[in-house]
Order: sequence, then structure tokens, then C-alpha cells
Amino acid sequence: MKKHLFVLLLAFPALLPDAASGEHVINMLAENDLFTGTDRHYTSGVMANYISGVDNGPKRLKDMSLWFPGIDDDDKINVSISLGHELYTPNNIRIPTLLEEDRPYAAYAYLAAGFSTANAKEVETWRVSLGLVGPNAKGERIQNSIHQRIGSNNALGWDNQLKNE
Repeated sequence: MKKHLFVLLLAFPALLPDAASGEHVINMLAENDLFTGTDRHYTSGVMANYISGVDNGPKRLKDMSLWFPGIDDDDKINVSISLGHELYTPNNIRIPTLLEEDRPYAAYAYLAAGFSTANAKEVETWRVSLGLVGPNAKGERIQNSIHQRIGSNNALGWDNQLKNE
């Protein structure tokens, strides 16, 4: 797992367009329900995100944006590329059996690309993501490793998570 994550983190900058000619933003997002003291539903998410400067993204994505309804040649366009991981759990992580009336355990790892356009009247965002849900997204390992480090209980129901898709 560590090797795969390391490779993804190293590969992320290679996916980014050359932004030397304009302003751009690279940010990291980390969300966790540690601050609310409970694991339930959307429990954690991390994302590395690149947003191009206005009209300085990959030309192919900019050209593609003009095919979408409501987008005009003179709109200001930013493109984005994101790499992320999210965790979802049921309300009670101490029960090892399937909780049919609650949210299932799930992990989602993804790569997304899109663009936002803006003019005086509106802002539109279009985004497509490709990802993996299931054991191969390593949700159990990630959540329980973090729980061990912070002295929290392990989530016991990961055997019931959504299957690989």
C-alpha cells in the first residue's frame, strides 16, 4: 500500500499542465470526523487539487469546454485536476456484522479532471472522475492505521464493505 500511495503522489505533479506562464493554485484538502468525535457516514477525505490560472490550462480541456451548452468563447476558463480518497462508514463501527439499514463501509480512490467557466452572469463547473470503490481502495487499512495512531477504536465491519467496482 505504501508503495502504491508513494507512486501516486509522485505521479500527481506529472499530470499537471505547465503553469509557468500564468497563475495557478495547488492545494490539499483534508477532512475528518475526528473533530466531531464520531465515525459515521462520510468519515474522511483527502484531495490534492491543481487549478490552472485563467485561460492557462491544457488547451485540449479548454477547447473541449466550448462543446458544452452555455459556454462561450469569451468565458474565463480554469481547468482542474484532482487526486483523492474518501472513506464512508455506518453509524456504529464497533459492530462487525453487516448493518443493512445503515450506510455501508466504502472507500473511494479517484482521479478527476474538469473545468470551470465564468462570465458576468454565471459560473459553471464540469468535472469527470474515474475511480475505484471497494477493498482495493484500501479503506480498512487506512482508517484502522489512523485509528491506531490516535488511540481510537478500530472499525470492525470492513469485511462488509462494498465490493471492488
